[in-house]
Amino acid sequence: ADGWAKYSATLPASSTISKAKYTISFDTLASEQSVDIDMVSMFPGDAIDGVYRKDMVEAMKDVSPKFLRFPGGCAVEGYDLRNVYRWKNTVGPIEERQQTWNRWANKNGTYNETFGLGFYEYFKLCEYLDCKPLPILSVGIACQFNTSEAVPVFEADGKTYTTEFMSYVQDAIDLIEFANGSVDTTWGKLRAEMGHPEPFNLEMIGIGNEQWETANVPVSYTHLRA
Repeated sequence: ADGWAKYSATLPASSTISKAKYTISFDTLASEQSVDIDMVSMFPGDAIDGVYRKDMVEAMKDVSPKFLRFPGGCAVEGYDLRNVYRWKNTVGPIEERQQTWNRWANKNGTYNETFGLGFYEYFKLCEYLDCKPLPILSVGIACQFNTSEAVPVFEADGKTYTTEFMSYVQDAIDLIEFANGSVDTTWGKLRAEMGHPEPFNLEMIGIGNEQWETANVPVSYTHLRA
């Protein structure tokens, strides 16, 4: 039929094969028929929260971390402003999340990240590890080693904040609401719809990463208590 449909299945493995290839084929299609595949995702049956490899997460838990920083440093900056990490692209139904080319790929985008692991999954991981989340948000400046692209802070009058700059401020405010807001709030409601009506008890946010002062762009790295 026309339109998208979601299918799931459990595939028992009968053997261990190094460098195996996984193939999806449609042998019964008529010659005039076609099928589009939008997203395919596979996880081990014992994955923690359905996302994380059990052996890796249990090794992390054995360390007893006090906090977990995410998504890291340069990843949040992006090579340029086009692929700055924006947390709102990583929540909601996985198949509807936007994707971007990964900061650690070359600038031609040969390696994408689908945000199948987003901020919701990150907060859930912190719960499992019994540690505090320390989400990192962009300050509106791309990697200064690569491009130093920055959103303008002020309008021409030098006093009024630009819409672009305020969107980064609003991202931080909305993240607090997503993590801690009641189910009656916009972002708290989304958290509940994703399966976690209780707050995540966020206490800290990291702003920026390895930024240094450049011409007309004075910035600093800081932590704020939410």
